[in-house]
Amino acid sequence: MSSHHFVKDGQEPTLVIISLASASFEHIQTLLEWSPKVFVADHALSSVLQWNIKIDGVMVQPLEVQKWRQELRDQEPLQWVEYLDGSMLDALAALSNRNHQKLQIVDDDRILTFSDLQDLPCETVTLIRFPQRWSLIRVGKWTKWMPAGTTVSLIWDSKTTEHTMEIDGSHTVELPSPFWVGEVL
Repeated sequence: MSSHHFVKDGQEPTLVIISLASASFEHIQTLLEWSPKVFVADHALSSVLQWNIKIDGVMVQPLEVQKWRQELRDQEPLQWVEYLDGSMLDALAALSNRNHQKLQIVDDDRILTFSDLQDLPCETVTLIRFPQRWSLIRVGKWTKWMPAGTTVSLIWDSKTTEHTMEIDGSHTVELPSPFWVGEVL
């Protein structure tokens, strides 16, 4: 898929599709504009394959590897990440260890928790749960320009709050690290 965005080699995000409840191809297509590597969990593969996009890797349970190798032979070469039932977090950590340091994770079914994800050993973590995008802030400070009326959600220390921006401009949130900022897509 061609893109008008320029991302340096080695700095592109890895799009990880774990579950698709409310996300459609139109939602995912905007994420593909940045030419990410695309990894798909086995339980989302059937839906993703209907989109006729090239995937780069599969996260699969060991007993399902042969089935999916056969099914995905036209997608080769693929990276395979095996995980034991219930250990999707281990698969994400394995991606990080394979130098996928910027993860954009689509998890509409809420398989993973915010606290689980903030412990991943990667540079950046973005969690997409349509219609929101959640960004993990590890440094205690987040700044972004936003128009008046924009509402962001914040999660830190098991608390959730919402803030609506009253004026156009650059807005800063400082909280104890780590925390999450949720924005409507």
